[in-house]
Amino acid sequence: MIKEINFGNINIGENKPPVTIAEAAVEHLGSVKVAMRMAETAKEIGADMIKYQMHLPDEEMIPDVIKFWGGSLDEILENYNLSIDDHKLLIDYCREIGIQYLCTPFCPEAVDVLNDLGVDAFKTGSGELTNLPMMERIAGTGKPVIASTGMCTLDEIEETVQFLNDKDATFMIMGTICTRGCAFCNVATGRPDTLDVFEPARVANAVKKMGLRHVVVTSVDRDDLKDGGAEHFARTLRSIRQKSPDTTIEVLTPDFRLSGPSALQTVMSAAPDVFNHNIETVPRLYPKVRPGARYFHSLWLLKRAKEIAPTVATKSGLMVGLGEEFEEVLQVLDDLRAADVDFVTIGQYLQPTPQHHPVARYVHPGEFKKLERAALGKGFLMVSATPLTRSSYHAEEDFRLFSSARSLKLANSNNNNICHSKSEKERRNEK
Repeated sequence: MIKEINFGNINIGENKPPVTIAEAAVEHLGSVKVAMRMAETAKEIGADMIKYQMHLPDEEMIPDVIKFWGGSLDEILENYNLSIDDHKLLIDYCREIGIQYLCTPFCPEAVDVLNDLGVDAFKTGSGELTNLPMMERIAGTGKPVIASTGMCTLDEIEETVQFLNDKDATFMIMGTICTRGCAFCNVATGRPDTLDVFEPARVANAVKKMGLRHVVVTSVDRDDLKDGGAEHFARTLRSIRQKSPDTTIEVLTPDFRLSGPSALQTVMSAAPDVFNHNIETVPRLYPKVRPGARYFHSLWLLKRAKEIAPTVATKSGLMVGLGEEFEEVLQVLDDLRAADVDFVTIGQYLQPTPQHHPVARYVHPGEFKKLERAALGKGFLMVSATPLTRSSYHAEEDFRLFSSARSLKLANSNNNNICHSKSEKERRNEK
C-alpha cells in the first residue's frame, strides 16, 4: 500500500503561502542535505514514498510565478528550486535508503526531465489533471501516478487524456449543497450558500479555455430559491453561447417542483440543445429513493419542455438495481415516450456509502441488452443501456449520434424504426 507522508505546514516568508516541510526542503531551503534528512525521517516513520516537487517555469508561467512569489525570477529559482543535479542526488539517495521518490511536475517539460532522472512515480493535483500536454507526457512514461484522489493506474491516466481529447465536460453550478436528500445521491444536504453571481461568466470562460465542443450544465436542487435557480441556469447558458457559439449545450436540471411553471420557461428561453431531467427510478420506489420529488411531475417537466421547444432534444435517465422489477422499467420507458422524450440512459446503481440506499442486485449485461432493444422498439431515437452508463458520460458522442438519427428520421418521416444505440463493447473498441 502506498503511503504519502505530510509533515505539516511551515511558513517560509511574509505574504507567502505555507508549504509542507518536505516540500520546503526542496522549494525554499535550497539544501539537498536537508531534503535527504527529510527522506530519512519519512523512512523512519514507515513511509513508502517521499514527495518533492519540481518547477521548470516556461515563458508563459514566468509572470504568474513572479507575481505569486515576489522578487525576480533569478531569486525565485535560487530559493524555490533544487537543481536538476540535486534531484538526481536525491533520487539516488532515496533508492539507497529504500524509499521511493514521488515528484510533482508543474509543467510538461519537467515530466521528461524527472523521467530521465529515474523518478519512481508522479503526483498530480486537480490542476495537472486538466493539463492535456502534462497528462499525455505522464501517461507516456508508464510510471505509477498518484492523483489528488488516490492511486491511479496508467489506464486511468490514459482515460483522463482521452476525456480531455473528447472535448466535453460537465459543470455543476449553484454550489455543492442540495436542499433535497435523495437516498442514492452523495451530494451533501443542507442550507446552500448564496448564489455566486460571477459563476456564469467563470463557467463560460472555462468552456472557451478548454475548447469544449459539448458541455453539460447541471446543478444541485435549490428549493431555497424562488425560481429554483432557473435564471442562474439561463445566465450560464447565455454566457457560454456568447463566449463559445459553436459549443452545444445540454442542461441536466432539477425538477423545479416548488418553483412554478415559469422556471422551466426561463431555462428553455436560453435555448439549450438538449434538455435533460432524470426520472431516476420507478414510481413505486420514489418514497424511499427520491422522497423530495414526484414521478408524474418529472414526466410533466419533460413533456412541457418539448412543448415549449419542439426542436430541442429531450433526454432522461434511470438507474436499475434499486429494487425495481423489469416490467416496472418497461412501464417507465412507456411513460417517457408518452412524454415525447427522445433518448434515454439506463445504468447500474452503485451505493455511494453504507448510509445510502443499498444495491438490491447487480443487473446482468444481458438484461441491459433487453432493455435497450425494448427502448428502441418503443421509439427512442437514442438509447444507452449498459452497467456503466451514466447520464453525462459520453454526452457529446451521444448527442452527435442522436442528431444523426433525428436527421434520418426527418428525411424519411415514414420510417419509424430509425434509431441509434451504442453498446459498452462498441465504446471500448473505439478507444
